Amino acid sequence: MSFNKSIILYYIIYFIFYITAISNTLLFLDSATEPFGEQAEVTMRTNFWGTLWVCHALLPILRHNARVVNVSSFVSKKSLDQCSPELQAKFRNKDLIQARVLTETRPGDGILLNACCPGWVRTDMAGPNATKSPEEGAETPVCLAMLPEGAKEPHGQLVWDKTVQEW
Repeated sequence: MSFNKSIILYYIIYFIFYITAISNTLLFLDSATEPFGEQAEVTMRTNFWGTLWVCHALLPILRHNARVVNVSSFVSKKSLDQCSPELQAKFRNKDLIQARVLTETRPGDGILLNACCPGWVRTDMAGPNATKSPEEGAETPVCLAMLPEGAKEPHGQLVWDKTVQEW
């Protein structure tokens, strides 16, 4: 039996992020007793540094016309919206930093990188009252992953409900 290496790599990466996200979520419930500094360090190591390290390792080996989809959350945008205009100006970009790096280092390769929010999905973490089924939550990430060869957009964007959001 022959396996597509790209599909296997996708599932390995997905599994790593899934396990990391679950581990991170389970570590720090509302009743967590760990000091805030420890919680912050683990959360940053998982959500920021972990993503950055995986990007540094894998972006150089992507094939032409690859699609990279970072499943994220609307919470980061919502939090940024509540900051002062001065602080927002420091953190807002027209595109994702890794997308900019890809554009600069691999121009013409047709690689598109986006982040998306699947919405409030009925999972063990969100619970049964969430508004979307897992199938509905998968629509935006799958749509981004399946963008046709030759597509130029979206790239470096935050997308939810298949709509590009303003950063």
